[in-house]
Amino acid sequence: NIPEWIKKALEIELRSLGYSVVESGTTNVIKGDIIETYYDMDANFGGTVKITVEKDGKVVLEKNYSVTKKYESGFTATAESYERMIKMILQDTMKEALNDINQALLGA
Repeated sequence: NIPEWIKKALEIELRSLGYSVVESGTTNVIKGDIIETYYDMDANFGGTVKITVEKDGKVVLEKNYSVTKKYESGFTATAESYERMIKMILQDTMKEALNDINQALLGA
């Protein structure tokens, strides 16, 4: 479940910065939309996620984040291997976005 992976990755990263993460009832809202995930013939896995941050009802960040990785050595074309690579890509995407999210919440 890719949306759930993104949510969990973002929650982990935000909590590591000291944020409390709740489902609703706050004026700060972070939204994520999956633009694409892919695997190409050159054994690259990739993904793009659009992150939107709202603070007090105003959009303070709206940006696409993309990550591409080469398959791991020993990669086999199984559902578990694809799942592991997609999780890694999405976690890296969230780490890349985290600084911008933090700045948007602190600075806006």
